[in-house]
Amino acid sequence: MKKINLGLICFLFTLNSYASGGGPPKEQKTGNACVSDNFCTYGEMPLQNQGALTLKWYINKKEKNWNVWDPGWCGAVSGMMALYGINKHNRKIKWNSWMDDNPENKYGAWKTGLDFKTNFKNGGTYDSNASTAIQNLLNKATNYKSKYFSIEYSPIASSASVKNEIKAQKHVAYLSICKYKVENRRTITADLNLDQKVKERKAQVGYYEVLKEINGCHALAMNGYDGNKIIINDPWGRVYTVDFENIFYGSQSGNYVYALPRTRVIYGKMMHRTWDNFSHFMAHGGEQKNHTILINRIKFSIYEP
Repeated sequence: MKKINLGLICFLFTLNSYASGGGPPKEQKTGNACVSDNFCTYGEMPLQNQGALTLKWYINKKEKNWNVWDPGWCGAVSGMMALYGINKHNRKIKWNSWMDDNPENKYGAWKTGLDFKTNFKNGGTYDSNASTAIQNLLNKATNYKSKYFSIEYSPIASSASVKNEIKAQKHVAYLSICKYKVENRRTITADLNLDQKVKERKAQVGYYEVLKEINGCHALAMNGYDGNKIIINDPWGRVYTVDFENIFYGSQSGNYVYALPRTRVIYGKMMHRTWDNFSHFMAHGGEQKNHTILINRIKFSIYEP
């Protein structure tokens, strides 16, 4: 696990976010983007495993280094998957960049990493660099009908609100998430004052949560929705669905506990997690003592004429 700099390190760390590594159904559904209210995906978005030996050999040879176990390349791989998802469904667009050659996934992950300024030796990608790179690619593009870009740090109301956004914009997204240790507080001393939202949370579940130290971060590619759940392409080579839940966590200052709104990521369609590096990041992520929190979303789309 890399240093915490509130940046992404697949292990991802931050609020600027620094990404590096962690997914489940067995099959990835395919189809055209947003063809119904019940199912929407960029079916040709590739699924690449950042831990694949062929990818490691390819990038290590290009970068003249040897990163063996957990390369910390989730930012580069997630970015490639999201960009290719858009590109493969809009072949008439001229990107005026390396993407026009529609290269294989390994080359695309490496080139995306170069654009994102991924640290291929030690692992890690800052969200600010990923955002700038995506904007630059979109700005160079020609022969398109319309395009959309937004980076958002604010909490999400619910999975339903994200679904409605996708229906409107038909976008993909590069997501930064971090896993936090959580302390559940049930006892309230007489001298402690709770924000109303914190009180409501305690009344709802019997305690209020306090976020403690970060225990790893990660980058993901968002690829539409399946029913009321959001589809994720994970750079550890798995597809699964998630729910987003808005929670007011407690943040104490003196004798007052403020409400800290954050979006918790809850995994659906779970499978036994034994492959690659998934368990080291996501294991226990659904338990009360560990919450996976969404840090930010880089949303984008571009449509051909």
